[in-house]
Amino acid sequence: MISYRKELSHICVKSYAVPNFTGNYTVSFYIDFPTDADKSNNTASVVTCAKKSGVGIGVMDETTWMLGQNIPNPATSNTLIPYTIPQEGKVSFKVMSVNGQILYNKEIEASSGTHYVELNTAGLSNGIYYYSMEYQGQRIVKKMTIQK
Repeated sequence: MISYRKELSHICVKSYAVPNFTGNYTVSFYIDFPTDADKSNNTASVVTCAKKSGVGIGVMDETTWMLGQNIPNPATSNTLIPYTIPQEGKVSFKVMSVNGQILYNKEIEASSGTHYVELNTAGLSNGIYYYSMEYQGQRIVKKMTIQK
């Protein structure tokens, strides 16, 4: 049970670059103290919740692109990997083992919009794999589980 909430003010000294975003953004941190917290010196035996708010880019613009989580995950035989690009271009997909060995590589000339890469997982053993998408010199990496 939460006894009280306190807002924490902190100046971040290490910057974080948000890809394809220019401008300023605000991050607010809240700490929920449990009922057994000592209110007099603002300490908590356990922090039960850390919540960030005010971070987000609400509008997709002409520079937004994304790589989605494979469907289904865990995959059994075939899986679909969704991706969205803002303008036509070359997209490179790779599937790698946890050791970084490239097991699948596909280059696609894609039009703008949302698309799917269909991946047959018959040649992959049960386990954890990583897949990546490269587009206009940037890369996104996601994790995928194979469970047959």
